[in-house]
Amino acid sequence: MVRSKGEILVPRYNKSAFNGQGDRADISKFRRQNGPLDLVIVEGWMLGFSSLPAKSPVLSKYPGMDRVNDYMKEYSRWEDQFDSAILVGVKNIDMVYQWREQAEEIRRATG
Repeated sequence: MVRSKGEILVPRYNKSAFNGQGDRADISKFRRQNGPLDLVIVEGWMLGFSSLPAKSPVLSKYPGMDRVNDYMKEYSRWEDQFDSAILVGVKNIDMVYQWREQAEEIRRATG
């Protein structure tokens, strides 16, 4: 992994952006961290996935999926920088939705 000795901006995510659809927070909200760093924990639901072939029927079935697929190609650049990786998943994908709803209930309760 490339080790930076300077300041590193750590992106933040804003789940309330776009009426709850979410988006990356403004850069002014990013955390600043000084390097060098020996360990970086990267969280993201798309990590471990790869882009689909250009002729995949999924890309034409769902509008905008071709753009998502283009973004997926960029993820491989990140993964190429990892010395090692541990991917954590769940046996039942429904748990993800349950956990998301729990988090949203807390957000709604706190405004």
